[in-house]
This record gives sequence, C-alpha cells and structure tokens, in this order.
Amino acid sequence: MFLVRWVKTKKNALLLLEPISYKTMENNLEALLAQAESKHKTISFIVAGGGMGLFDLFKIKGCSRVLTEARVLYSNQTINSFLGSQLTSQYVSQDTADALASALASKSEADICFALTCALMTDRQRLGEDHGYLSIHEQGKISYQKYTPVEGESRLQQDGFISQTTINSVVEYLSIQIL
Repeated sequence: MFLVRWVKTKKNALLLLEPISYKTMENNLEALLAQAESKHKTISFIVAGGGMGLFDLFKIKGCSRVLTEARVLYSNQTINSFLGSQLTSQYVSQDTADALASALASKSEADICFALTCALMTDRQRLGEDHGYLSIHEQGKISYQKYTPVEGESRLQQDGFISQTTINSVVEYLSIQIL
C-alpha cells in the first residue's frame, strides 16, 4: 500500500508515493468514515476493477452508520446490466465512472455515491496504460479525478495504490467540498 499525497508548487502539482502500513490504511479509512459521519452524510460505492482495498471499510467499527452499500461490477456484462444499457464508451473511462456513479445515486439512498473503474496489470495484451477513474456524485453534481498507477508494480500494489488514492480523494472531498 502507498500513501498518496499531492504537493502543489507555483507551477504544478507533484504526486508523492510513500509506502504505508496496514495501520495507516486503517487510520485513513477511519478518517473517511469520521468525515462522512461528522457531516451527517452516508456513502455508497461501486468498484469496477481495482480498489478492492475499499472493502476494508467493513473492518472499521461503526461503518454501518455511514456506508449504505458497496458493489463490485467486474465484467462488462454486469456493468451494462447495472446501467440498463450497453456502454458506448470504453469500460475504463471517465464517462463510465460518471455513468456508474449517477446510476448508483439513482438507486441508492446514500448522500454521496462514488464509482471507481480501473485497468490494472493483466495477463492479456491491452493497448494503453494501466489507469483508473473515480467519479463522485452528490446532489446531481459530479466531480472526479483520473489516476495512473506507477509502471512496473505488481497488480496487488496497483490495487493498493488505487484504493489508497481513492480513499484520500474521498476524505479530501468530504472535508473540503461539503459545507
């Protein structure tokens, strides 16, 4: 697992990766739940590739006060079924993440819904880089980020990177965006 931090300079932003322990990951998950609870917000999420570390939320005491549901849509067929139509864009794209977050928001009672879709290391040939997209949906508004895992890592490390980056982003969103 990695701790992911953005460091802003006058000209650009740098992404710093630092190895983290499971205890740090647990603390970050607790921060996510505490932020949501302090804002009286409930959350739900969909993972469509990558991000399995998000399911560690279930290990945090009191998560049921905040987390209303979590779904895994791993195949193209389950994504299409959940959306109720065939996607016209790539399955790992900002459009797909936005569509998943919006569809989840329409089906969920949660205040904030987020969707993560990723293309990580695979044993088949694929064009393009390993990458992922996060979309956060709240009250009809979508904000999002794109992630690109570091090249040369194992799939497990890439999943950890995506999970931690997503957790950091949702914590930041909860602490900054919600008044």
